[in-house]
Parts: sequence; C-alpha cells; structure tokens
Amino acid sequence: MPAWLILILKIIFGILLILIIAGTVLFGYIAWKARARKWGGGMFGIAVLCIFLLYYFIVGAPFWPI
Repeated sequence: MPAWLILILKIIFGILLILIIAGTVLFGYIAWKARARKWGGGMFGIAVLCIFLLYYFIVGAPFWPI
C-alpha cells in the first residue's frame, strides 16, 4: 500500500474513534448519573478500549512487546 493511502486511512479511523470515544463517554456519564452503574461502567470501558485502539492506529505499535 502506498504511504499516502495509509496516512489517509489513519486519519479517517482516528476521527471515527474520536467520535466513538466522545459518544461513549457522554452516554457513560449520563448512565452513571442516572444510577445505571453497569451501563456507565461498560461505556467507560469501551471508551478506554477505543483510546488504546486510537493509540495503536496512530503510533502503529502494540502496547506490550511480544
């Protein structure tokens, strides 16, 4: 794959993951305030997973050495 195509895909996936993070954090906060702790915790867990994926897409390296 050409380098410019990989850069464009990283930008698109980065923007998509940022939108997912914003939506899950907002929904998680609303659920947490509504005393739906399981939903709120789940949404915050998904947000953390998306942050790790965003890091992986931008840096291009895993978090732990294999």
